[in-house]
Formats: sequence, C-alpha cells, structure tokens
Amino acid sequence: MPEMKIIKSLLFILALSFNSLTFANECFTLISKVFKETEQMTKVLTFKPGQTLGMEFEGTVSEGLSNFDIAIIIKDLYRNSGLDAIVVKDTEEESAYKVVFTQNNRERSLTVLDDVSLNNTKSGKGIEITSPVMTSEEDVLLYTSTLQQLKHANILKTEDELGGIHLHYGVPNLTIGQLKTVMKFFYLNSQTVKSAFKMKPSRMQIDAMSMVAPIDNLENYQSKNLVSETDLKVFFPKSIIRYKEEIGTLELRVFNSSLDLNEQLKDINFTLRVFDTILAADEELSQKITEVYKYARLRMDPEQVKFYSGLHDNEIDSEGDPYLQSLFALISEQ
Repeated sequence: MPEMKIIKSLLFILALSFNSLTFANECFTLISKVFKETEQMTKVLTFKPGQTLGMEFEGTVSEGLSNFDIAIIIKDLYRNSGLDAIVVKDTEEESAYKVVFTQNNRERSLTVLDDVSLNNTKSGKGIEITSPVMTSEEDVLLYTSTLQQLKHANILKTEDELGGIHLHYGVPNLTIGQLKTVMKFFYLNSQTVKSAFKMKPSRMQIDAMSMVAPIDNLENYQSKNLVSETDLKVFFPKSIIRYKEEIGTLELRVFNSSLDLNEQLKDINFTLRVFDTILAADEELSQKITEVYKYARLRMDPEQVKFYSGLHDNEIDSEGDPYLQSLFALISEQ
C-alpha cells in the first residue's frame, strides 16, 4: 500500500535523524581534535612508518621564464647545498622538466610543469611544482625550503584566485570500505573543511554533490577488497577530495596557493592527521558515518521531499542539505 511505504520511509528517516544527532557531536569532537592538534604542531611533522606524501604547488612565474629555466634554477640551488642534481625532460608531460637529485643515497625527483588551469591569470605564467615522494620531515623541509628560496628570489608567486596546494596521501593498502568511509566523511564535512582553510570562493565551483556519483558507484564493490586489486570503474571528479588510482593516493585539494611556510606545514599536518584518523576508524564510527550519509542523501533527493518536508523548517536548495549546514555551523562555532 502507498500509505505503508510512506510510513516506512518516514520511520527510516526519523531513525537516521536520531543517529545523526549523536554523530554531530562525535563529528565535532573528531574534527576539533584534528584542527587543534594541527595548530599545535605547525613546526613538527609526524609520519607513520612507511607513510608517503606528495605535494603540488600551483603558482605563477614571470612570462619570460620557462619551465626549463625554473628547473635549472632549482638544480643550481641543490648543487650549491651539496646535493648532486641534474635536469631531465619529462617524457610523460609536455613542457615538463624533472630535477633529479640524490639525497641520503636515494634518487628522487621534483617536477616543474605548466598549470593549464592558470592560463588566464593576470599575475604571470601558471606553473606547478610537484614534490618528490616524501616520507619524512626532512623530505618536507627540503621541498618547502625550495619554494621559499624561489619566493625570496622573486621568481615564484602565489596565484590567489584559482591556484591551490594539493596534497597526496599514499594509500597502497586502501580497501573499498575505507575509500567509501573517506568519501562519505568529506561529503558530510566539506563545508567545515573549506571554511577552516578559508578556501577562496573562486576555487569552490564544485560542491559536495560532486562526490555523490563516485560514492554511489563504490557501493557496487565489496568493501573488504583492496582498491589496488580491484578493476575500479569509478570517475572521481575534481572535488575537494578524490582518489588518484594511477598513483594510489587520496588527494586533498582544499588548500589555497600559499608561500607562507607555516600555512604549508599546517596544510601538511592536517592532511596527515585527518587521513590517519579516518582510516583508523573502527567499524562503529564507519557505520555511523554511513548512516548519516544515507540520511543526508535522502534529504537531498527530490523524490523524497514529500516524505521529510515536515521534519525541518529550512528550504532545501542546490547548495546543500539544511541538516548538514547546521552540522557545519555547530563545528565552526566551537
């Protein structure tokens, strides 16, 4: 009977609503803990054994400088500091050059390439400088100090409208279940994270709804399976969080283009700690995230509007779910 279907839908939504109120407090505790720890640890980086991290800095240089010129400058900086370094052409990216150097008996490489997303910037030629794979505080400080030296030489600048910093957290043993939990968590907390890092409005064209399609597609896969061993046919759009299958990383794209060292270290610390925390979530927390995600998705679905329209006074719009807006406000106020 249609009436029974409506009643069951309402009961289901009410049950999820109760669970989501509990989750709001737990979500506040988790996010606040990570933010506070990040603030306190700006000068200290903590890598787990085997943890890898990558960073992309998007900025601008003078139109008269080519990617090869920048790579030569970085090579000379490294040689002057005692590192053996050479410049080679990147065979995979057009107009890209690698600075290959040896550090602690390890051969590593930094890449200088065009950033096509910044082609129309007024502050210079768009450029991206991609770090080597980083596994320690020493690795991070070498890369960030390279950016600092280019900044102080008036070579490298931030791009304040569309430029950003992308951080890649290595996840070689990620399961489908963990990937679903991460995507759902950032769907529920995207506005909180954007606000915390003052993400420029011009970089916020894609909202949390861009994560819905990949999350829905992930539901077709077994949670216990490793992502690396799965023929994953899921498209991850350029939202603030995405999975990069070709390099096995979770990419966080919420940070603005900045050459402030403290800001960069804060971004790195947050990335390390938030993914460490979510990926270590026990089954109970993962289940709560899933329950609240289901609740939020029902509230966003136009087909379900008549079932839950009486549960709140806010109008549903394309910008986001009213429940999520109040959750973000709760966390931001603390």
